[in-house]
Amino acid sequence: MAGTAAKPFDFDELGAASAMPERTYSAAEMEQAQQEARDTAINQLVARKAEAQTRLLERILSQLNTDRKIFTDALNAHRTAMSQTAEKVLEKFCAGLNANRETEIALRLLNTYLAAAPDQAPAAIVLSKKTNTPAISKLKKAVSANGGNKFMTVETSPDIEPGDCRIEWRQGALSYDLEKTLRQIHEIFSSAPENRKKTKTRKATSP
Repeated sequence: MAGTAAKPFDFDELGAASAMPERTYSAAEMEQAQQEARDTAINQLVARKAEAQTRLLERILSQLNTDRKIFTDALNAHRTAMSQTAEKVLEKFCAGLNANRETEIALRLLNTYLAAAPDQAPAAIVLSKKTNTPAISKLKKAVSANGGNKFMTVETSPDIEPGDCRIEWRQGALSYDLEKTLRQIHEIFSSAPENRKKTKTRKATSP
């Protein structure tokens, strides 16, 4: 400030400040300070290790989830493939059985008809046009042995597949066809959980 004289530096005060005694710490204070430093270092080390372990566990869990999904997808694909294979095998088996037991199938249908129509109204049991002559002769003999020759004739038709048969009478008809059996087989296999899920997925992705 203008008009105020500068105070001269007092070297005596500087010397007096330098001569002040240094602070000393007791052994207990030193031990406490060292213990606090050790605790801080240990806590930091534990925190770093815990963080590293957490990251490691997260990576392991992520990998396990990925592996589980891969395993689940593979298992479901295997189940679906096995189910589809079993369906195809069963379809071929039924087709072969159907063709080789044409007469027996027709007789079972005949017995079903006789049980439902005891009045013995005129009727015809119709086989495929491709049915061989021995099979037709065998069926005629079986019908005759059951007393059906009095009202039942054995005929063939081009609209019936080999192995299938149909009984026709004035009020209606009763039939057996392989396609119906195969549809039932397909419905059974389609009701399996893995196939239902696949069907829903196909529907969801269809345009």
